[in-house]
Amino acid sequence: MFERALDIDYKETRVWTAYADMEIRGKFVNRARNILDRAVALLPRVDALWYKYVFLEEAVGNIANGRSIFNRWM
Repeated sequence: MFERALDIDYKETRVWTAYADMEIRGKFVNRARNILDRAVALLPRVDALWYKYVFLEEAVGNIANGRSIFNRWM
């Protein structure tokens, strides 16, 4: 469902965040990483997506990866 919504309008940040949240709730962290990586690649100026991506890495305890994502953001 989320992929279809993104096919229609990939610029809608609420769809990206809801999609990543769904994967996180299902404990599919790698899928959430892939989704957020795609989101920040397509929408590099949306700070909320970057913040969510960094927060995800911090939440799972991967500080080094979170730091590298933060550096990409800056």
